[in-house]
Amino acid sequence: MTTDTHVKLIRFADEGFLIKPYNTDFNYGVRRNYCHTFPFIDFEVTNLEDTDGIVDIEKVTKPKINDEQWSGCFAFLNTFDEQLFENAMSFRKGDKKNIGYLLNNPDEIVWVRNTSHKGQRISYISRTNEYFPEHKQSIEDYFSDLGHLYWVKMKLGLALERIELGQKHLNWTPEWLSEVYLTKDQVKRLKSSTSNNFFINLKNKLIKN
Repeated sequence: MTTDTHVKLIRFADEGFLIKPYNTDFNYGVRRNYCHTFPFIDFEVTNLEDTDGIVDIEKVTKPKINDEQWSGCFAFLNTFDEQLFENAMSFRKGDKKNIGYLLNNPDEIVWVRNTSHKGQRISYISRTNEYFPEHKQSIEDYFSDLGHLYWVKMKLGLALERIELGQKHLNWTPEWLSEVYLTKDQVKRLKSSTSNNFFINLKNKLIKN
C-alpha cells in the first residue's frame, strides 16, 4: 500500500490564500494592491544545472490587469526565512500565517523564479528568439537585469530539490528560492491546516514538513 505525500505551502496574508489575477486594480477590494511586472516563461526546467537557455519570444507572457486566466496566489513552498520580514517581506510583517497542503503528485508543476539554486544572475532562461518572416531572420534578445525574477515551470519534486540545494549553497533561504506562484486550480486543491476532516483522513499518510 502506498501513502500520499503532501507538501506544505505557506502564505503571510490576513486574507489567506486569496485567489485573484496576477495583476489587479482596486476592483478586487484587496487591502494592498501591487503591480507585478515579471512575466511568465512557458518553459519547464527539467535539469537544475541547465542555465542560460533561450526560448521563442511567444513563450513569454506578461499578464494584463485583471486577466482571470492568470489568477492565482503567491506562497512559499515548504519553507521561508524569518529574516525576510526585515527587508523584502516587511510589508507582510504582522500578517496572519496561513498553511495549506498540496498533494505531491509527480506530475504537479509549479511556477518558480527563473533563478538557479546557485544564486541570482544565474537564470535558467536568459534570452528570447524572435523570428521576422519578412526578413527571414531571427534576432536574440537578452532579458533585463531582472530576468532572473521571471517565472518558469518546474515539477514540484524538482522545485523542492532546488530549495534544498540553494539552502546548502547560500546558507539561507532567499525569497526567490522558495517563493512559488500557485494557479487558481492549485489553490482550490489546497488542504487547510484547520480542516478537521483533512487531519482525520491523514491516518496512514505522510506530511512532508
